[in-house]
Order: sequence, then structure tokens, then C-alpha cells
Amino acid sequence: MSDLRKLLEVTTPGPWIERWDEDGGAFVTGNNYVRADMVGPHSNRRANARLIALAPDLAAALLEAEEALDCAQSALAVLLDPEANKSPSGVSIQSAWASCFAAEVKARATLTEIRKITGAK
Repeated sequence: MSDLRKLLEVTTPGPWIERWDEDGGAFVTGNNYVRADMVGPHSNRRANARLIALAPDLAAALLEAEEALDCAQSALAVLLDPEANKSPSGVSIQSAWASCFAAEVKARATLTEIRKITGAK
């Protein structure tokens, strides 16, 4: 995922939107102008342009979901480590559960955002 993060840092920042010219060619624009000449059946071109336009937002949401799941995994590791739970200086079970729950909530919110971005149900 670090490659995806690096890619997002160097690509044209969003938001990107699809636009069409008189010939039906697809345009994807962000803060800079990008032309995406679509190939393939004309019926697929609008869907292709939409997917290209969604790519930066989907990549960012994917990275957020990964971070949330990493957090949940760390909290779960504490819960499953009997030695960490016995130590007075260790993380409390309640704190680990709270972290795990918060991470799950964040991951679900990110998935909801992905659904909103893509129009999925």
C-alpha cells in the first residue's frame, strides 16, 4: 500500500470529474486538465471515464480502510496476549476493546464512503 500512497502523492489531485465533448470523447479533469481518450464500444466509454474519475478517491479510501484495519489488528493482538493483559503497565482490556471497536467503526465508515463515491448500495 505504500506504493499506492506514493502514487497518490505524485498524481493530479482530485476531485476529478468526467466531461464530454461534441464527439462524445471522455474528459477527466482535476486541478489540471487531463484528456482520457476512451477506446472500446461507445456504450462503455462513460463507465470507463467514471471509473477513471473515481480512482483517486477510491485509492484514498482504500488507504484509510487499511489504516483502520491495522489499528484493529493491533488492538486485537493486545486482547489475545495474556501477558500484556496481566502487566500493570500494559494496555487494559477495556482500552484495547475500545480501540478495536473504534477501528471497526472507522473501517465501516470508509466502506460507506466508498459506496457513496461509486454509487453502490
